[in-house]
Amino acid sequence: MASNRKPTATIISLPLRRAVSVSLCGLWLLLMAACADETQYLARDDRIHPKVGDAVKFNKAAQTLDPWSDQSFLSRNETDGKRIANGIRKYETGESQ
Repeated sequence: MASNRKPTATIISLPLRRAVSVSLCGLWLLLMAACADETQYLARDDRIHPKVGDAVKFNKAAQTLDPWSDQSFLSRNETDGKRIANGIRKYETGESQ
């Protein structure tokens, strides 16, 4: 004996289903965009990764004992203008050697 009952309507209406699916797709796209690494594109670099490269320069700098002199941290340079001008004149004329 077959039942004469009609199938029940779905709980969620079609417009609501579309809104939920569009929202989920939008959220998924937003998450994917947040995970993307755009720094290489923005840097316009040929390196494999922005943090990779110049290993030789890094190793040289890491093994340098003190690359800066003690005087390099002074913000006020006390110099004599006449002495500097005399040094420039000697350099340009070749007297400094």
